[in-house]
Amino acid sequence: MHPRMRIQIAGAALALGAWLAPAAPGLAGPMTEADPHPAASPAPPLEALPGDPAEVLAVIDRLFDGMRARDGAMVRSAFHPDARMFTTRVTDDGIPEANPSSVDAFVEAVDGGGDPWDEPYFDPVVQVDGALAQVWIFYRFYAGTTFSHCGHNAIQLLRHPDRGWEIVHLVDTRRTTDCEAPA
Repeated sequence: MHPRMRIQIAGAALALGAWLAPAAPGLAGPMTEADPHPAASPAPPLEALPGDPAEVLAVIDRLFDGMRARDGAMVRSAFHPDARMFTTRVTDDGIPEANPSSVDAFVEAVDGGGDPWDEPYFDPVVQVDGALAQVWIFYRFYAGTTFSHCGHNAIQLLRHPDRGWEIVHLVDTRRTTDCEAPA
């Protein structure tokens, strides 16, 4: 290994050890005065917050209920103020694409009126760890009663102390084939 690499790794390990020291005494010694990264104050103990998957799915249901009702305010209420959205697909040429979109533009489109946007979902997989949750669901999308596309949603949520669960990231895939709902 290159000597400079060892120095960088050793420095990173020293800094990491100091960062871990308050949470895991004995893993690293105290920082010296010559070190530019002083040890942090001890953090309060971290305790796992219980998570109820039903509470997480209630946010997802509120999103889809708002889409069906074409109610932008209801849709907006499911999202964190800084949430991000992406749509992914594979082109006819087999090239993967990922396109960002804003929650504000989505809410505006929902509020635009017209046929209900119905997105029934199937077999949700919900994982919760403290204030973080993720949901993986297969969906079928209909504009009114007309089938449009299907795919999967990968949704991450954070639990805000006052507002509860909020979507912070939603990525969906879109296709028009292999759209049978799972049995």
